[in-house]
Amino acid sequence: MTINHVIKKENRTFFHPAKFSVGLWALTFPIGVFATATNILATELESPAFRVIGAFLSAQVALHWLYVAAFTALKAANGSIFAAPEVAKYNGDIPRRCGKLERDPEMQ
Repeated sequence: MTINHVIKKENRTFFHPAKFSVGLWALTFPIGVFATATNILATELESPAFRVIGAFLSAQVALHWLYVAAFTALKAANGSIFAAPEVAKYNGDIPRRCGKLERDPEMQ
């Protein structure tokens, strides 16, 4: 998806603050684990290939962390950190898998 945005250069809204979700913090741990495991493999096997891959993954973790931290701070500052754009279209109604929509008691 990211490569598609870079190549086409027509839709750069993917990195827009409105598209940011706090759920992106969930990607930090797995990428960090892969980076750490790759760096340990590079040390144990004395492999230059694993060193390069480990350096790339470590840089990716650092850049991801900075990106997510910056947008989290921005969203916290303007008060929209916990606003879920995915459910905003329901206007306070709670979507259910079965049955009708129910009104959210906090929105009444």
